[in-house]
Amino acid sequence: MLNTLQKRNPVERTGKIFKYSFMQYARVLLPLSIAILAVTFVFCIFSFIPGASILDFKDNEFTGLNLVNVIMMSVTYIFFVTVSICTLVMINRNIKNSYFGDEAYLRMTLPVTIGEHMAGTVLSSMVWYILLGIVSVISLLFLFGNPIITHIKELEFGIPIKYVLMFLLYWIISLFTLVSVIFLLHSLASLVHKGKMAVKIGSLIGILVIFEVFMIQFTRYRVARIVQSENVSLGFYWPCICFIAIIGILSYAGSYLILKKKYNLE
Repeated sequence: MLNTLQKRNPVERTGKIFKYSFMQYARVLLPLSIAILAVTFVFCIFSFIPGASILDFKDNEFTGLNLVNVIMMSVTYIFFVTVSICTLVMINRNIKNSYFGDEAYLRMTLPVTIGEHMAGTVLSSMVWYILLGIVSVISLLFLFGNPIITHIKELEFGIPIKYVLMFLLYWIISLFTLVSVIFLLHSLASLVHKGKMAVKIGSLIGILVIFEVFMIQFTRYRVARIVQSENVSLGFYWPCICFIAIIGILSYAGSYLILKKKYNLE
């Protein structure tokens, strides 16, 4: 008797969803990333021209900007903002179309669970944000490499690795929370037939209010610690990181439950 039951491999199925979503983003974000690297590389070449450097440093002091500096920095800033906005728009559109739009029912016919769908989409979104972050760092090194490296070398103790790891953890958790909140907003809007935009705006305002209240209390706590001259260690920042992680986990879980009930795939 032929055994028709096959052992599921959630990693492989999640990987396929990840690859599909990743390529969707790549159609727009990859050319933008290449463009921003190309532009900043050209600016880097300009920096070797006397009087046309991005910043004019003399004895580690800033001596001014010329017209070329202003144009180069303005164009670079516009590129950074454009890539950030495009990434956010792409993630929002991908989630909306893939799970709540015309592509939803076709996508949901795949032999993949809701959890695998969401995991692949969230991971691909986070990876693209990380890649764009790397592009931004490389671009900044093209533009300000010498001053940055010089000042880092002049630091007495350098940058402790624990602070770098803390920043990376904070960044990754923030990306996870951002994508999960977008999922949650669309999931909540799918529960109503009219006023979807009002539900999204109301939910977003609610999340922002909760976050702002926490940040106000956290800021008061920090100020009190500083006034009391207590030692400010890495543990000082854990409450903020944990709170952002909780928002992300609750948003992800809420979206999962709504989608699971909506499509009944599991």
